[in-house]
Amino acid sequence: MAVAACSGPATSAGRHVPATYYLALGDSLAQGVQPDAAGVSVETQQGYPDQLYAALRPAHPGLRLVKLGCPGETTSTMIDGGICHYPGGSQLAAAVAFLRAHRGHVFLVTIDIGANDLEDCGNQPNILKVLSCFVTDVPGAVSRLATIMARLRATAGPGVRIAGMSYYLPALAQWRDGSSGQAIAKLSERLEAGYNDLLERVYANHDATVANVFGAF
Repeated sequence: MAVAACSGPATSAGRHVPATYYLALGDSLAQGVQPDAAGVSVETQQGYPDQLYAALRPAHPGLRLVKLGCPGETTSTMIDGGICHYPGGSQLAAAVAFLRAHRGHVFLVTIDIGANDLEDCGNQPNILKVLSCFVTDVPGAVSRLATIMARLRATAGPGVRIAGMSYYLPALAQWRDGSSGQAIAKLSERLEAGYNDLLERVYANHDATVANVFGAF
């Protein structure tokens, strides 16, 4: 993957427009991953950062989009690396370096992270295993998100807009698997609601707004 994909010229009507930046961080959602015709997941230019950038740019002609998201990223790998290649060793290190290098010129930061930490919980074969998975995995994911947000906010400074997001629930698809799948879907929904509440609290504690994706779904 490209470590950073920058979009947008810095000129408007023949005159120079100072560059500002929209930094998109996170997992596959931040890269716009979708299945192709063969069912293979590929990165696209149609993810939510691309759509948000397109909506913002008419009013901000010098705006450039920088995408650092990594498909499969967890809160742990975002801090320590291990999935995608970054010059600083991890997505968080790359983000901090970018924010430091462009301090005063960052218009917006968006982040979605934490879904892959619990990806396997909804696929457990019974309710007890689903519950055990959430109990085991949630505290660490929330703690690591707090570490990520603290570093981003400290580096970006108080004036930079940062927006996080809650998550929809793929495990709801188990509703199609009969009564046992419906029981797992119902429990997963309740547990995911609690998890999203914790994620939103971390974002709020670091002066970040939250897109309520869970509520929308």
